[in-house]
Amino acid sequence: MTRRPSTTVVAALAMAGAGLFAPAAAATAPPPPAASGTAAVAARLAPALRAAGSGDNATVASCPAGDVSALIAKAPAALGLDPNGTKSQKAIADQGSTSIFCTSAGPTIGAVVMGQPFTTDVESAIRASIASVSTSASVSPAQPVGAGAMVTYCVREAVPTDSFCAAVWMDRDVLYGVVATGPSANGRLVGEWMLAVRDDLTAAILANGGGSSTPAGGDLDTTAAAAVMRATLQAEGRSNPDLTTCPLGAVADYLPKAPAGLDVAGVIEQPRQSTTSTGSEVATVICTAEGGGKTVSIYVGEPFPNGLKAGLESILPSTTTASFSPEQPVRGGTLVTYCATDSKSTTQSYCEADWANDEIDFAIAVAPSGVTGQQVGDWLLAVLDDLVAATAASGSGTATPGTAVAESVLDTAQAAAGAQAAVAAAATEANQRNGGSLSSCPLLDVRQVVAAAPASFDRSALGTEVSAAYLHPGDLEGPLCLLRNPSGASIAWMVSKPFPGGGHAEAEALSKGLKLSFEPDRDHRGGTIVTYCAANPDGSQQFCDAAWSNAELNVELQVLSKTVTPAEVTAWLVAMLEPSVRQIATAGG
Repeated sequence: MTRRPSTTVVAALAMAGAGLFAPAAAATAPPPPAASGTAAVAARLAPALRAAGSGDNATVASCPAGDVSALIAKAPAALGLDPNGTKSQKAIADQGSTSIFCTSAGPTIGAVVMGQPFTTDVESAIRASIASVSTSASVSPAQPVGAGAMVTYCVREAVPTDSFCAAVWMDRDVLYGVVATGPSANGRLVGEWMLAVRDDLTAAILANGGGSSTPAGGDLDTTAAAAVMRATLQAEGRSNPDLTTCPLGAVADYLPKAPAGLDVAGVIEQPRQSTTSTGSEVATVICTAEGGGKTVSIYVGEPFPNGLKAGLESILPSTTTASFSPEQPVRGGTLVTYCATDSKSTTQSYCEADWANDEIDFAIAVAPSGVTGQQVGDWLLAVLDDLVAATAASGSGTATPGTAVAESVLDTAQAAAGAQAAVAAAATEANQRNGGSLSSCPLLDVRQVVAAAPASFDRSALGTEVSAAYLHPGDLEGPLCLLRNPSGASIAWMVSKPFPGGGHAEAEALSKGLKLSFEPDRDHRGGTIVTYCAANPDGSQQFCDAAWSNAELNVELQVLSKTVTPAEVTAWLVAMLEPSVRQIATAGG
């Protein structure tokens, strides 16, 4: 009869998953040649380890090495392990390392472990871990094996079947381990097993792609995107502080793919574009959005000639220190993440992830504190295809920025319901107050709209307080919120049902007596943007207006200014679109 493992054995295996293994004697077999490819293994393991997180006994969807039967089968027969036992896998974090252990459970349990190296040497880390959980462990001194070091150890329990032995090998890139439970467990035998499977483990992880969490897709084709990037820098100037368009599209279009633990909900400000020059060699386009106390910047630029990590280190200010991850090969390029800290205040300034090949560099940076390098790395990997596609498409002259992003269609069902509820409440108040005026803007603080103004627009020309809000009469049926500055510019912000005749008909109906000049309509996020400017009979511009609508909702911005451009008012609306839809969706309670 097969004996189910006791809770003590399960706990021991949990210890093993974190690298808590212990031996009676060091392995005596001569070390084989150094394992190759562990840097590539680290890159393959990284997504699975990030997906598992750092929780205790976190379940992992699949073993990064695939079916571990062949690796279990290489264990010395005297250990009594069953290669065809019941398979499972867990992730455990300890001593600065997260590891995944893949088990095969039969009469005894065998496990193969793979993960991040400890933050200290392997022997010190194991002794420190064991000291807090066991007094019956014997640990061998570390012995050099190839490019790393190996430690074996055993834990002897009062119930012999609950005892186990393990061996851990670690170099600068990865940690490997093997574990065997039961009275037959022996430190020398598990050491021999570790030496026998070390290179096989590397090959298995690389062949299996590191498990189901490995980023999809093969090597990225960046030829077209790199050509557009170089043309943009040449056309705009390598140190031009204010580009008119971002080749990556709207920053807001990438927010939906941010990791769940990274809060970017308050980021609403219009992306600002600029190029920066690093010496005379590397130039970069930076597209930035702000809001809610956070700043998100997305970069595309030339790769560093001296390598990604070295290049990033070379441009850090002298007042900044940074903690870098190892370089990881990903999709034909190299991924690096780091977090920067102000040397004087010792507070974190931002975290950044960069991916580069020999043609192009993409990056995401998030400030200030509260973000991790792992989060921005996950985010960058999630949008790499979108960044490449958006950059390449921006050179065609026909693509709307951001339309390459897969999650670009806005869901406005809840926002439409929220707007209807707000309209009903506003109608009741307007009837009570006479004249249709409202005490406040019922859907959005207009000062949020002001904060999203493009960098090229002079915000100082705007007022600082909402001067009026009222229910728009007629077919639009929506609250119109105004901010006026009699000596400068004014804005009007409105959310309503779509106009029955569409955006052009609405413009004609609401701007009688003015000469209208329409821009080409733009498809954007499942709707259409109609932009036009209105001029007085003498030819002087009175305002420019941009309205986005789909079948459910109309979101509109009008800027009363003699100097505002159609491009500015369109970009302004685009920056406010998603955050306003999210906020309006809650208006109905």
